[in-house]
Amino acid sequence: MPKNGLPANSGAGSSRTETAIQPSSSDEKSHFFLGAGQLGRAVRGRQGGISWWSGRSGAHTRLNRARNRKGLNVNEIPLTLTLIGGPTVLLEINGMRLLTDPTFDPPRSYDARDIVLTKQTGPALEAEAIGAVDAVLLSHDQHFDNLDDAGRAFLPRARRVLTTVAGAARLGGQVQGLEPWQGVDLLMADGLTLRVTATPARHGPAGIEPLSGDVIGFVLTIEGGPALYISGDTVWYHGVAEVARRFDVKAAILFTGAAQPRGSFHVTMDSNDAIEAAHAFLNATIFAIHNEGWAHLTESQEDLAKAFSVVGLGPRLRFLERGVPVSLTVD
Repeated sequence: MPKNGLPANSGAGSSRTETAIQPSSSDEKSHFFLGAGQLGRAVRGRQGGISWWSGRSGAHTRLNRARNRKGLNVNEIPLTLTLIGGPTVLLEINGMRLLTDPTFDPPRSYDARDIVLTKQTGPALEAEAIGAVDAVLLSHDQHFDNLDDAGRAFLPRARRVLTTVAGAARLGGQVQGLEPWQGVDLLMADGLTLRVTATPARHGPAGIEPLSGDVIGFVLTIEGGPALYISGDTVWYHGVAEVARRFDVKAAILFTGAAQPRGSFHVTMDSNDAIEAAHAFLNATIFAIHNEGWAHLTESQEDLAKAFSVVGLGPRLRFLERGVPVSLTVD
């Protein structure tokens, strides 16, 4: 299989690993239910097929027990996103807790071989405040703005870490490597299965791979229902387009910011890339992250919002407020 690209056979099937992971008990009272609005500082909105609520605290209603063949309506699964900062998001799905690209260091600079990366803001929540997680979804391990020192120290707390094959070889321990289109099934509450599928990513222009190393994104689906896409550090290219072809993506978390650590070319999505992705993921609400807190990012949230507005896509773009949980429902 080509690195960070499409397999020779680009059919809809994917290989998978069966994994029975029960959700962590420590978060039983912390997640939010789809369709359950929050009290207090709550804001409600709707964009496309996504309804959302955000706020710092709240009460939760009981999950409506409408049944499908496995015993639960997949459109009523509890889902909450909390931006910690940069590429780090806590996802709480039906009692299961997942964390993307852990970055918990305070502001500092890193000597990254022939370049210097400067972190300008610390995390909204410290690693100790996150608690137990069932899995870390690590797009790659080789760059400090996706896995910093405190984030690396956090990895042993996760029951499982999913990342690139090369990254797994470097990290060892409970880390599992996935090639693009490989999947892992995680057992959730009520016997439901959360499938995590690795997706292609290219961390810059064509030919960047010897410098950037391997990167993956992730798609999350429950019982064949609507998909949540996490791009990882990638630009728009045919690998991302293939994700849109294979999956019914209703929410896409895009790593944006047009990072330029090595010169005038960008290695994460700029406004053009994000707009291309929004057109490809036609029915998805776009959540743009990894666009603040680092000196090598060249496009701000305001830049991206203006670009989306100019081309008529403004209503589909959302930003997550650091440290504030946002509850979603997909319909």
